[in-house]
Amino acid sequence: MKHHATIFLCLAWVFAAHLPAQTLPPNMMADTAHAPFLHGVASFDPTVDHVLLWTKVDPGPSSAPITLNWEVFSDAGLSNLVSSGTAIADQPADWTAQVDALLPLPGRFYWYRWSDVQGRTSVVGRTKTAPTGAVAQVRFAVMSCSSIFSGYFNAYRRVGERDDIDLVVHLGDYIYDFVDQDEQVRVPVPAPIDPQTLSEWRERHAYYLLDPDLRLARQMHPWTVTWDNHDTDGDTPQFEAESKQAFLEYVPMRLQNPARPDLIYRRLAYGDLLDLLVLDATTLRDRDTLPNGEYSMIGDSQWAWLAQEIDGSSARWRVLAQERMMGRFSTAGLGGLINFGDGPVADSGAWDGYNGERVRVLSHLDQNGIDNNVVLSGDIHTSFTCDLPIDYNNYNSTTGAGSAAVEFLPTSITRGNFDEAGITGFLAQLVAGAISAANPHHVYSELTSHGYGILDIRPDTVTAEFWYSPILQVAATETFAKGYRCVAGENHWQRAAISNPTTVIVGLAEAASTFPVAIQVFPNPAGAECTLTVTARQSQTIRIELLDVVSGRVLETRDLPVIAFAPAATIWNLDGLASGNYGLRLQTKDQQQTIRLQHIGQ
Repeated sequence: MKHHATIFLCLAWVFAAHLPAQTLPPNMMADTAHAPFLHGVASFDPTVDHVLLWTKVDPGPSSAPITLNWEVFSDAGLSNLVSSGTAIADQPADWTAQVDALLPLPGRFYWYRWSDVQGRTSVVGRTKTAPTGAVAQVRFAVMSCSSIFSGYFNAYRRVGERDDIDLVVHLGDYIYDFVDQDEQVRVPVPAPIDPQTLSEWRERHAYYLLDPDLRLARQMHPWTVTWDNHDTDGDTPQFEAESKQAFLEYVPMRLQNPARPDLIYRRLAYGDLLDLLVLDATTLRDRDTLPNGEYSMIGDSQWAWLAQEIDGSSARWRVLAQERMMGRFSTAGLGGLINFGDGPVADSGAWDGYNGERVRVLSHLDQNGIDNNVVLSGDIHTSFTCDLPIDYNNYNSTTGAGSAAVEFLPTSITRGNFDEAGITGFLAQLVAGAISAANPHHVYSELTSHGYGILDIRPDTVTAEFWYSPILQVAATETFAKGYRCVAGENHWQRAAISNPTTVIVGLAEAASTFPVAIQVFPNPAGAECTLTVTARQSQTIRIELLDVVSGRVLETRDLPVIAFAPAATIWNLDGLASGNYGLRLQTKDQQQTIRLQHIGQ
């Protein structure tokens, strides 16, 4: 099943004190047009008013700390500066820099860049804050298992080119510690060693960011990431700690406790629509035991946190993002076809090897009447949508009755699956049929393609989409395979696949739960003028009044027609007004709300 890809070797960019001299395979190059920011920019873990911004600088011959400037703008033309500051890149952090930037408005795109004291600037990045209040739609790109040696990152470029993504969710094996001998599609010369030390892990992260497609995906969307075994592998506790240190330097996370960088579980809230619970199902396993004596997969502290977050969530949906397949993957009936599996299951390192933990999580949802839960999984390199029953003997595969949640597992970005293992054609069909027969809760499975998934979340439905890209050469194409839908309250996937991608609607990015419109005022404080943007759930005409809040006097009145879910804007000229506080009062048919406006006079 070896690849016989022809690799044209080109002269590498040699990084003094960073990477050993090596000849790079095709489509690997630093961003020399934006030197010294050779490894691009990125953003991570957005909240309603903060986003973690990242970059790395080439220090040249100096070892002195470097002061970097960062700027965030509300427009792609970089004319409206909304936030700025400085950060230090230094040798102890491998010349990476990250800052938790304060941004003014939820649910909005922002553009950012870095610069040094010489005025040299990075590529411009784009990020997006999380929405608050009533949210109509959120879309995640979901991915895992991106071996840079096993294929081309075409899927990353397709994700970077999309404008309909609120967040990239990477479920681990973001980097790989080894080169699979049967998947050598693009390997540098000399071949890389398996990293063990801090410097070797840093070199692997820096090498990955020579890929322009990965840089684009990181540049154009905010990310949230969990790690898996290839990201954090090490022969000793010290080596594992160093791999995690390097990971957090290159892939920032919003840690609950900075003093415990080994605990990465965290929550990202997306208004009233969903809570995204990011878990670590890899590095905390086998430390604690369940009451029945079985080992815990996620550990006592993470379980206590997860149960508390689930119970306290008032969102419509809960999305659990973690590394390993949660649904059962029985290998019954496969013995005569291929040498596959880990005993009676595909992988005892997944939740199949921790059934007590799986039952604990799903039973907690079922016993507490907590519907609308989606598990995102990676690691296994193939595509699945699965129902998640507590008891497989009390599950109806025709209707989905008995399922407590649903699972969405997109395929790998590049890492090999059944196709790379030589299981193709008629044999692949036999294997797929045997897997389906042994696992009727697998609503959809596909064993040979690579790419990513889109999770489209709305108040009434969640839709999982599979998007596939080639990996053996640079390509500008991708294929939408199919999608599956889960209706709120049903806790199982519908059996009929959808044949077209979901459409994108304009969501309510900011709205009080009791007021049916989203309101944005920019800039605020304002000088000569400000723009009021309104998005409503229903088409209507909204009356807007500019108020003197001291006297209560109405200074100006306007009627603004608004089409449902389509932003409508109006510009207010503030010339002639004294500096101070004013109000913009919006009146619908039944309710009113006032937004405070600070005016800075001329």
